[in-house]
Amino acid sequence: MAEKVDWSRRFDDSIEMPDGRIIDTIGEAAEYAVDLPGKVGNTPPWKRAAKALHKAAEHGGPFVFMARISFYTAVYGDTRPPIGNPEGKNGHRQRSARKAVIVRSVAFISMDGSPVASRF
Repeated sequence: MAEKVDWSRRFDDSIEMPDGRIIDTIGEAAEYAVDLPGKVGNTPPWKRAAKALHKAAEHGGPFVFMARISFYTAVYGDTRPPIGNPEGKNGHRQRSARKAVIVRSVAFISMDGSPVASRF
């Protein structure tokens, strides 16, 4: 049985194109890829992106995530999509430094039932 092809599936995160357009769905990404000149559209990154977009339209699920990565790579090359802390703020580093300072304590219970605290 053939599965329904759904080009309206949304990416988890939108993709901002170099010209300022926002790509939200697999169909929008496919339209962008189809409108490329043949010389650009026939390169290996765009062929991978087209294949991934088609699989995402057929199957959904994790294929949508992979299609987003393939499409982003075809558009921007090897630069990685922004994840985590795209503005470069160091707030996440401050938190991890605080975690290193925390002394953990674990409560143990002795054989007679009284609590015994241990630090490491």
